[in-house]
Amino acid sequence: MDSSFNLFPTPVLCCSNFLSDSEREKIFEILIDFDCSYHSSVVGGKSSFYFVNDILHSFNLKKRIQKKINIYTDKHKIRPVEITNSWFNIHHDGGHLVSHDHPTSVVSIALYINVDECGSSLSFYNPNSLMSFLWNPPPIKGFDHSRFDIKPKNGDLYIFPSWLRHGSVSFAGTKNRMVISANTKWNKNTVSYQ
Repeated sequence: MDSSFNLFPTPVLCCSNFLSDSEREKIFEILIDFDCSYHSSVVGGKSSFYFVNDILHSFNLKKRIQKKINIYTDKHKIRPVEITNSWFNIHHDGGHLVSHDHPTSVVSIALYINVDECGSSLSFYNPNSLMSFLWNPPPIKGFDHSRFDIKPKNGDLYIFPSWLRHGSVSFAGTKNRMVISANTKWNKNTVSYQ
């Protein structure tokens, strides 16, 4: 009997309404005036990446997000990881996040603090660059994507493998689009070297 299966799936976890509106608004009010600088991935905005290593700890979010990361790694049989650093990006009207990955991390997160209907999507890029050329005629749902776009909402948390290229396309109409991001490393207390 013939059978078909999808090879090499990429798990992405969305935790809707991870933050309440009051939590999110408080974070936004504090971070909007924070001293930030240029970062090569942030076009038309600024980032705290070079200034602060632990934004999540500052807002007592580190343990809450670590619990969600643990759910993600347990479900997908990934060795345990721990958060190493966190930062935030602010985009101004017309800005975007250049497509990139996080080569020194295992799992990454994106927590949406200030987005609206006019803002850009979170775009994940297919790691198989040849995929879009294989299907005739397009589209064949789920198999011909060169990019997959998600429209995040305020308070949403996304967890994904750090090797997965992601970014955002140019957008208009959003003032001070804000996202908190974090990286992880293997948890040395749980890694076996046998």
